[in-house]
Amino acid sequence: MTTQTNPSKAIKDSMKTATDAGADIAREKADMAKGQAADKIDDWAAAASAARDEIDETPVAPALSNAAVSLSDIATALRSKEVDELVGDARQFARDHPMIALGGAALVGFAAARFLKAGPQPQTVRLERDPWSDHLEREAS
Repeated sequence: MTTQTNPSKAIKDSMKTATDAGADIAREKADMAKGQAADKIDDWAAAASAARDEIDETPVAPALSNAAVSLSDIATALRSKEVDELVGDARQFARDHPMIALGGAALVGFAAARFLKAGPQPQTVRLERDPWSDHLEREAS
């Protein structure tokens, strides 16, 4: 007795395999981006700490010190959590504080638009003379 394979099940299985592979790739990319973000935040923490050391006697120094510690804590939290856990935290935050999440999304959108607009502009070609001027001279003669 031969068993027939259900085409619908085969398609579903191949779609699940492709989806799982795509999710794995996305998770790897997000993990790399998470590490890069944590490194950048650590750089900001170091810059805040260095600035605090430069202006140690001013009233701004405690604020810079707090900022450096907070940024360092954020970088540590990024490194220690899995991507799925970070996504869950972001979802929970958005549920708890929808207006802040909406404002943050708008801010990210504006920043992305500025970033894209700041990219290289297409080069325009300026001609020394009008390419049609020769055509008009030929018609006149």
